Amino acid sequence: MSRAPSKPTEASDLIRIDPEDDDVDAVSVIIFDDPDSRIVVDGNDDTWEFAISDEIAYSRWEIGELPEWIEPTLSRIGIRAVRTGQVDV
Repeated sequence: MSRAPSKPTEASDLIRIDPEDDDVDAVSVIIFDDPDSRIVVDGNDDTWEFAISDEIAYSRWEIGELPEWIEPTLSRIGIRAVRTGQVDV
């Protein structure tokens, strides 16, 4: 895991992660803490956004639509699970 050189101005942090998959290039994980907790995974060709609550990433995509490397990659930054749907408030 390494830090990327720049990040969007509203982001709290930006991390470059090399997924443990030989067929996948490094991805950028952009973390937004305020006003809500969410992360954006930029996989160069595709981008996925997740709402975060209690270390669980909630996706609007069905789990089968996400690449297999997403959950293990997000676990490297403390995400315990990836779920479909909205954050329960």
